[in-house]
Amino acid sequence: MAELMSELCEKGVDLIWKQCNEALFPQGLEYLEEAAKKGDAEALFFLGHCCSWGDGSVGFNDKKAYEYYLAGAQAGSVRCVLGAMRAGQYDDRMQRLSRYSLSESFELIAEAAERGDAFSAYQIAEAFFYEDVYEILPKSESWAGRCFYWYEKAGEGGIVKAMRRAGICCFSGTYTAKNEESGLYWAEKAAASGDAWGLLQMGLHTVECQDFEAAFAYFYAAACQGDETAPFYLGELYMNGLGIERDLSQAASCFEEAARHENREALLRLGQLYSEESFQDEEKAYYWYSRAYACGKREAGLALARFCLAPGENRDLKKAEKFLTEYVSEDNHWDDQNEACLLLGQMYEGKMEGMPEADWDKAVECYERGAALGNEACKERLGYLYFEGEEVLQDYNRAFLLLEECREKGGLKDSLPLAFLYQNGYGCEKNEEKAAELYLEAAEKEKNKDAYYELGRLYEKGEQIPQDLEQAVDYYRQAALYGHDGARRCLSHFKRNFFGKWKKVR
Repeated sequence: MAELMSELCEKGVDLIWKQCNEALFPQGLEYLEEAAKKGDAEALFFLGHCCSWGDGSVGFNDKKAYEYYLAGAQAGSVRCVLGAMRAGQYDDRMQRLSRYSLSESFELIAEAAERGDAFSAYQIAEAFFYEDVYEILPKSESWAGRCFYWYEKAGEGGIVKAMRRAGICCFSGTYTAKNEESGLYWAEKAAASGDAWGLLQMGLHTVECQDFEAAFAYFYAAACQGDETAPFYLGELYMNGLGIERDLSQAASCFEEAARHENREALLRLGQLYSEESFQDEEKAYYWYSRAYACGKREAGLALARFCLAPGENRDLKKAEKFLTEYVSEDNHWDDQNEACLLLGQMYEGKMEGMPEADWDKAVECYERGAALGNEACKERLGYLYFEGEEVLQDYNRAFLLLEECREKGGLKDSLPLAFLYQNGYGCEKNEEKAAELYLEAAEKEKNKDAYYELGRLYEKGEQIPQDLEQAVDYYRQAALYGHDGARRCLSHFKRNFFGKWKKVR
């Protein structure tokens, strides 16, 4: 058996498989080629491996790989025999000319791996991972599932790709028990060697720990190493000003880089970014939202619907209806789904210019779904519809429940219907004090003439609240001032007595 690795060969292996600086790969290849010329059969294997799998940035060349493997196998390299088998090049000719058989080669490499040879461990692990070796294993051996064991051995020996594989196994629970702490151990080792996967994982970990400056450094390094996901996370940090000063232009550049690699989240973020008031560009926002939607990010549907409802070149009510209908479907669970229910309900009410006749059944269905999802505007609109009883069957009980819930949560915009229900005891127990409170709220907030008028009536009658003609006349005057004819007529029923107090004369 040939010596497993000369010092010169080991220097080449270190530069190609134990660090991630591609600028050093050519030097590593020079070492391997020099070692091969000096008769190192193992250097022939590493050169063949580069040609088979593209390591060392040499590209793929099956013909050269075969030549290297054959020469090495003839010279006694057991690695070349197993390497040729894994590359699908262990043909009859190589089998005849090889100094060692396939099973002998595997056993000798396994022995070297057990003695601590890192690349032997990596070669065995890869063979198990890709299920290349099961047919040649001794039947008495229980090798299946041991690839993680060999990845650990190779990783501890400095093989960066083995560190990555070991970490992925720990995070996913493949070939070993799922263990995040062990996964982070391997990620940190890989990151220290400049591996893009390790850098990305450490970036994600430091984000969870809210160490955003460290996260930015990891993501930046991962992006420099060619990781296609890292630019997205850099964009998130720039967009939110985490670990770096907020810079929307830089965020856009990062998201666009991620989008070039078909990152769907980046497409969505670009739409959101160009919708921000301080960075607004409607044309770009619509473009990126459309691309996100086309790539399956249906979350973009609500934003696209808003564009289709707004005046301008993108206005298209049919598209808006399609986007919103899809958005409110039972299969989706987005936080702003209730807003889509509100917009769709308004469309079916015929509130959008260009819509055909109102479809009240559909409108109510949308409002009911939006109300169930907690949308206060949907609740209030439903409450008003049930209160009026014009487009839907009047239901004071339902109206009261909906409107009162809006009031309790501070979302009631028009308090008049609820005040009327309390005033008359419709759908609830009669409560004129509560009615007066709600009328006063509408009167002061909106200068509503009807609210002033009803306050005047309450204080004039004095049933559940003490009669106060001074207050009644004052409220009638306010209502009349804002154009309420009934209030003007009521004022004619009052005159001052000898002591200057108001009294009813008819």
